[in-house]
Amino acid sequence: MDDSNAIVPTIEDARALLDDMKRLYSLYDLTLNDCKTHIVKLTRGFTYLKMQFKLTKSGKVITRPSPDSKRRMARKLRKFDKLGMSEEEIKEAYESWRGYWVSINGNPLLTDRIYEGRIA
Repeated sequence: MDDSNAIVPTIEDARALLDDMKRLYSLYDLTLNDCKTHIVKLTRGFTYLKMQFKLTKSGKVITRPSPDSKRRMARKLRKFDKLGMSEEEIKEAYESWRGYWVSINGNPLLTDRIYEGRIA
């Protein structure tokens, strides 16, 4: 993977670290994408590897699946028939995704309705 995160105590530390990373990367002829590089407060939260991370006032880090993943599966469910997939292939694909989604504390209610509605 080429994604990374760093947690530092102050904005000044974050800026200094970012400058250091840019210098280090340049030694290997690499550049950071300025459009994808952000300094954010942990309390604001961020998305990393399709998971949302947010720091609560108590200091606990909450992780939730990104809503984009649920929207992608909902779109796929609507297109499966057009792709010529068999009922068994659709069921296998959905149940695999659903198991993962539940394991990361996602709520599959919307996608369950779409899945059940397409076979009704």
